[in-house]
Amino acid sequence: MRGVRLSIFLFLSMLSYFSVAFAQTPETLFSTASESYRKAQYIEAIEGYEAVLRNNRESGNLYYNLANSYFKDKQLGKAILNYERALRLLPRDSDVKFNYQYALKEAQVISGDKVDFIQKAVNGHIQFYTREEMVLVMMVLCVGLGLFFLMALYLQWPVHMRGGFCGILGFVLIIYLVGFYLKVQSEKNIAIMVLSTDAKFEPRTNATMHFSLPAGSKVRNIKTKNGWVKIQRRDGKLGWVLAESIERI
Repeated sequence: MRGVRLSIFLFLSMLSYFSVAFAQTPETLFSTASESYRKAQYIEAIEGYEAVLRNNRESGNLYYNLANSYFKDKQLGKAILNYERALRLLPRDSDVKFNYQYALKEAQVISGDKVDFIQKAVNGHIQFYTREEMVLVMMVLCVGLGLFFLMALYLQWPVHMRGGFCGILGFVLIIYLVGFYLKVQSEKNIAIMVLSTDAKFEPRTNATMHFSLPAGSKVRNIKTKNGWVKIQRRDGKLGWVLAESIERI
């Protein structure tokens, strides 16, 4: 009789465990977090969306919802960080871009430096696509270039016609290759200040302050040392900040 009771107890324990595990799927967590957001329970929404991320379910919409939750909870640095992450996956989404710019305005962060026409065109090109989309375009161009060349040889097109069409496709391919390289370089080691902080000349608490950074500021992560991070501001100024005040995109 005792053995039967033990078996029943173990069975019910396993059933309870699997029920909880099933209930905590990423989809369920996302739905629960979204419901918490609609009820203005922003801390619970943040915890839910972060739990989905810990399940390796990264997506632009997830980062967007998480950013909105942080924004509603007045955590502007975290909000801007996650809007940035959302934009890398949804670069053409108007809602993400609008909320991102609004968050920058609320945090009193300058969104970018003044650039000339050429730099503006380059930025527009590399920010229009995700990395995966650029790779896909380059693959299509490479395959298209090869097929076109073989077809031109088979049909015995004149040399100038072959050269002209292949030259155009090759030029477009080069534009995307250069654009992809510039995109990777522009996103390399970029981080967001999740907390307002003072950058110091040295990685020490009692070091002299160099400049202040509001939450949401975009900087480049240079190196880490003993709980401090050496960062570079947009204007090239270097400083040291505590590691907990910064997070890579």
